[in-house]
Amino acid sequence: LKDPAFVPGQSGRPTPAKSSRDFFDLDYLATIFRYRALIAAVDAAGRLQERQKTMSSAEAWNKSALCLFATAKSHSYYFMLTKFMEIIAGIVDPAVRSVMSKLAALFALTNVLEGQQWAGVLDGGQFALVETAVEDLLALLRPDVVSLVDAFDFPDRALQSAIGRFDGNVYEALYESASK
Repeated sequence: LKDPAFVPGQSGRPTPAKSSRDFFDLDYLATIFRYRALIAAVDAAGRLQERQKTMSSAEAWNKSALCLFATAKSHSYYFMLTKFMEIIAGIVDPAVRSVMSKLAALFALTNVLEGQQWAGVLDGGQFALVETAVEDLLALLRPDVVSLVDAFDFPDRALQSAIGRFDGNVYEALYESASK
């Protein structure tokens, strides 16, 4: 953070995606998540240091709490994505690795759409590409959704759901549930 050559918002800025497919690349996603976390940390540190010039350290920390919390979340999402990627790298079965890679990309892109501190990292055109990438990933993951949910191995009685039953008696269970 003390590197005089580092200029927040300019140094190390990821290359903008050219297509929605670029957002399927987990390495690219890790790059933009890392950049967001770095920019957030630099910004939070700068705000805190400026406030400490005019108020007590405790007051400065309290006033900076919202920014620091958002920065911690940005770093946490970067950490989770990189750990997800490490696990995926160890998956031997190529079909499972492919599905899990798509799921990891969906996890990351959901945070881009719903998360904080993306202003300045991605522009409006990039957000449109992210939305398209999410739509495409959902379509690609659709054939695997039942298997992904079944992988959690929740028993029907724990879910207390009339649909998605292991025994296949969806309509009977739905009718019975509605009759109660």
